[in-house]
Amino acid sequence: DITNNVKHSLPEGIPYKGAITVRGEISIFWDDFTNHLEGTHPRNKASGLSQSKYATEAELEYLQFVAYSVHEADSKITSKVDALAFLKEQNFHVTPYRVVTWAEILTGLSTGASKEWRRDSKLYPIDGIVISELDLVDNCETSIAIKFIDVAVEAEVIDIEWSLADGGRLVPVCLITPTLIDGAMIKRVTANNSVWLSEMGCGIGSTVAVERANGVIPKIVKTISASDILTIPVCCPTCNSKLEIVSRSVTCQNIDCEAKLKSTIFRLINRFSGLGLAGATINQLLEDSE
Repeated sequence: DITNNVKHSLPEGIPYKGAITVRGEISIFWDDFTNHLEGTHPRNKASGLSQSKYATEAELEYLQFVAYSVHEADSKITSKVDALAFLKEQNFHVTPYRVVTWAEILTGLSTGASKEWRRDSKLYPIDGIVISELDLVDNCETSIAIKFIDVAVEAEVIDIEWSLADGGRLVPVCLITPTLIDGAMIKRVTANNSVWLSEMGCGIGSTVAVERANGVIPKIVKTISASDILTIPVCCPTCNSKLEIVSRSVTCQNIDCEAKLKSTIFRLINRFSGLGLAGATINQLLEDSE
């Protein structure tokens, strides 16, 4: 439940006296992120702050609810434009929009003119557009979402770290030359597994193409210049047990491995307790119990 973290971004009151359902998205505006917050990208920051139990009031002030549709409201709302105008009258921040013809849409998509609609939005980051029929039928809209093509940027792999994940899997993390992608400075990219690295020729010194999937998660999409400088661990960095290949990943099979135990406890606590304990706190609890 993120209500407490985002309720400040909702209107304190609305003129409309009936019951309505408003849909929208939690965002952080580019200017607020650049001038007042730290992080890799506004979308990542908005997702983290909206769910955080430890965010400060000052940080939460930058979360913004952006409305894009309304339901169960006055029957006089017969078009999408009417609905957005109604939301503005109720003091909601409304997503930017423009009215175009189908001919303009098809021309824009085929010629690349639609780039003016895309993620270089000056207000807040977006990863696509939604095209809706202007007229509403029974207060329902017909829409289609179009995601922007992710832009890939070249970077060099300067090192590879290995972190223990769920089930004892060692996950490779490629450290790349700092690379600006869609407004975020990317330095680390999680790879799939050890076999994938070998097959891709993704070793230290390789040149790779990196993109942010849906404008959020960095991923390596291809190797431009391969390198075979790749050292795959043979022993668990925590318990020193011999690693085995399981489902293409190097995996620690030691059921008594301390790192695997911590990972299991961390997942159980966060899934069932709702306490929001951080990894450092769990580590301290385990150390105190020894």
